[in-house]
Amino acid sequence: MKYDWLMYDEIVKYPYPNLMAELKESGYSIATLSDWMWDSCCAEDDPHVWAKLRGESPILASESLSLSLLFNASLDYLFSDKLTLLDGEPYAKIRREQGKEKHFQRMQCRCFSEGRMV
Repeated sequence: MKYDWLMYDEIVKYPYPNLMAELKESGYSIATLSDWMWDSCCAEDDPHVWAKLRGESPILASESLSLSLLFNASLDYLFSDKLTLLDGEPYAKIRREQGKEKHFQRMQCRCFSEGRMV
């Protein structure tokens, strides 16, 4: 899911800006978050999920743990009240770029071992 409309100057206003940054950069949908939090799917505009993301409804411990597993991120990072930056860039963006690079490197290695070019 694309969240290009979600700008970082708005993300910093959310109670969990790193969570929102991870959502933006990951491409996961609200339905995916719902599936991980409650083992059930919902619509993209589900008011219950958005209420949790906006801080209007509490995120339960079990939901927090599920989201940390989904994003492969620590609870401290994901639920910090400050956006984590590295050299001025949101850390979530850097994590996604590094993940894409690692995937590309794995594909290069696999193709090389099979005698193919990437």
